[in-house]
Amino acid sequence: MKNVSLRADWLLSDIVEKNDLQCYAVCLTGNFATAELQEKLYKTMDAASKHGIPLVNIACKRDMSLSERNNSVAFFRDAADYAKEKSLQFTLETYGVVSRTAKECLRVLEEVDRDTLQICYDTANVWRFAPEFKSAEDLTADFRKLAGVVGFMHLKDFEPETQKIMTIGEGQVDFPAIFKLLTDWQ
Repeated sequence: MKNVSLRADWLLSDIVEKNDLQCYAVCLTGNFATAELQEKLYKTMDAASKHGIPLVNIACKRDMSLSERNNSVAFFRDAADYAKEKSLQFTLETYGVVSRTAKECLRVLEEVDRDTLQICYDTANVWRFAPEFKSAEDLTADFRKLAGVVGFMHLKDFEPETQKIMTIGEGQVDFPAIFKLLTDWQ
């Protein structure tokens, strides 16, 4: 099975070797303006490369200052180069203040200006963190703006009235529209 995704802490603890797991992605979340998390990302990329895990996904924490946001994005330039050296796909998840919506994601991609950085679009996170989204059409329109830059997805449904992440089909995300766009983009 190659569709397993791990948290970086699990990968760095050698759980992959101990359990002979084959994984597709490893995820790391936090404030990438800090030297500690920057070092952890490099260690995570090294471990992913060692274990043949092709994708490293990052998500910035939700409450960052403008200075932390700018320092994180500046760091992503170097991290994207390192990912490319390691032959890794590198994605930034739609989460928090850095990459909450397509507009913010595209801004980061412009600033990083690297082919290796793509977007991990999380259908529930986008709606949850973008209070301006009032309908499934708002989410679909947002997703449509990212044609050609989505490298990975987290498919989760969302119920905006209760602010709860749901099983696909139980919330308000228009998955037939999302899947049609994915098909059209191939």
